[in-house]
Amino acid sequence: MKDYTEESEVLTPEGPLKGLAAIRELFGGFFKAIPTGSAFEMKLLTVSGPVAYIAWTSESTVARIPMGTDTFFLEGDKIRFHTVADYRVAK
Repeated sequence: MKDYTEESEVLTPEGPLKGLAAIRELFGGFFKAIPTGSAFEMKLLTVSGPVAYIAWTSESTVARIPMGTDTFFLEGDKIRFHTVADYRVAK
């Protein structure tokens, strides 16, 4: 959370989330599906100036995620915009 500010926005398939409280809640739900110690593989990392894109897969006892993506748009040393989406199969 230290990389985000109250002005940060995370754009999700369910709609945009702005500010630390909303982003913290998103991550809380996300880490229920992928708890610490789960399998995680970064398939691609691309950085171009202030933009970074990752494609990844993960598997836990709760869910299998054969494809996930994140894009980060940085302003200075903070994340200003972050897009996230995944294809999640519940177990």
